[in-house]
Amino acid sequence: MRIQEVMELTGLTKKAIHFYIEKKLLSPTKDPENGYYNLTETDLKKLQLICLFRKTGFSIDTIQELFQYPTMTNYFFHRQVNVLKKKIVEHQKQLENLCSIIESMPPNATPTYICNHYPISKLVDEPTNNYIETLFPCTDARMIAILILAPFLDIPVDEYRKFLWDRISTELQLQLKEDLIYLQQIIYNQSAAEIDATSTTSFVFFMKLSKSSSLHEFEDNLLQCCHQLINDPILLKRWKTLYFPILLPLQHFYQNISELMTAYSSRYESCNKQLHSLVQAVASTIDADSLLGKEILALCPTQDLASSLYLIFWFNHSFLLSCPETILHEIQKKYSSPFMG
Repeated sequence: MRIQEVMELTGLTKKAIHFYIEKKLLSPTKDPENGYYNLTETDLKKLQLICLFRKTGFSIDTIQELFQYPTMTNYFFHRQVNVLKKKIVEHQKQLENLCSIIESMPPNATPTYICNHYPISKLVDEPTNNYIETLFPCTDARMIAILILAPFLDIPVDEYRKFLWDRISTELQLQLKEDLIYLQQIIYNQSAAEIDATSTTSFVFFMKLSKSSSLHEFEDNLLQCCHQLINDPILLKRWKTLYFPILLPLQHFYQNISELMTAYSSRYESCNKQLHSLVQAVASTIDADSLLGKEILALCPTQDLASSLYLIFWFNHSFLLSCPETILHEIQKKYSSPFMG
């Protein structure tokens, strides 16, 4: 179809359509005789999607990324909610400061008067009432649960699975509570490419685990993870910082959603059984009184050897390995314990 027809169907201008072609958001063919673009039904649907994305505030760069990583659609939408909320909070703060000044300004106010009577110290740094979460409740638990359980979500979703997913997301919110913000920051401080790479690697790994008839390769992998964690100072610091506020609550989350996820995905059940067998097999080869056993248990206060190995296994195949230093520093400021140093 010609651009004129597409303009009528989408409401876009010719200039806008050419702009999206120029940005390579769509690549229609050209008629060799007259040089006119021929757009297909696929191009039309893509333009309709672009219109939707633009009306919800997506930048051109983000739309390009979204088309490049289509399986990350949930990530892009949740990240956009986070971006828009920050903008609203910033605008609310600006409005409060403006209104506060206006209420006391005399009719003959000048910039000098404002400078003398309203020093920066009088202005608010945060809105008095952050109403945005009331109007648009936090959806980050849903996004985080998607990334944590990504290897088991590539299945059709019916109403029952939607119901199960709501309960799973709610459970994560209950387990992490206010510390959910740190997982949110870890996710949104990584690029779509990084998140996609981690999710893909995790999917391939857990698919292989769920179907494997032998666990020897995975046992070696888990032992290697233990040694690496013990001997890598940077990795060890990350583990100690995240252990109490993030890792332990996530382990409880996994325990509490086991039945829900088993109902959601048969692969989760088979993979969970394999993981249980793997952890027990490795635990049986490690003497709790040996140097390695003591070092592992020292990494996981309040836990037995099998539970410790389970958590180390999950940590080494999660997006937490890429936790930015700035966020680790924030967590360290909030929490102080001998374990975290």
